[in-house]
Amino acid sequence: MKIFGLALLFSAFLYSGFFIGSRYISALKEIERSGNLLKNIIFCLKKENMTVSKIFETCSLESDGETKNFILSLSPKNFDNIEILSAKTNFCKVKSANRILQEAFSVLGKYSADEQLSEIEFCRKKLINLYEKSEEPFKSKAKLFRYFGILAGAFFVIIFI
Repeated sequence: MKIFGLALLFSAFLYSGFFIGSRYISALKEIERSGNLLKNIIFCLKKENMTVSKIFETCSLESDGETKNFILSLSPKNFDNIEILSAKTNFCKVKSANRILQEAFSVLGKYSADEQLSEIEFCRKKLINLYEKSEEPFKSKAKLFRYFGILAGAFFVIIFI
């Protein structure tokens, strides 16, 4: 019974460390997914002049599951209403990435295609820069929490033996 309890304790700490660490990795993936969304929007703008609703419709077809769900949550009838679109930008847990997305969405439909394209490309570069700046710290924090979970679990198992 004691061994079962110690195994359960170790597993709890191990799970906690991996759970907290995975949140950092998922934040990185969300930043990357935001960049991919902007890349798809840029592709649509370059292909031909499309309405905002047509751009998002095309992007939803070419996106992964979570991005598609985000686009669908924006409500297709509101795609052409930029204020609603910008207000609903809550795609990432990383607030700075959300602000960049909001900035990119705010130019859709308001300016010429070239101006929209240059602004969205600029926003995509900012997301790439954010990803590059965040990658090493987020990965090291994820690794730190995983190791902390292992060490804390082992520490308490040793203490209770």
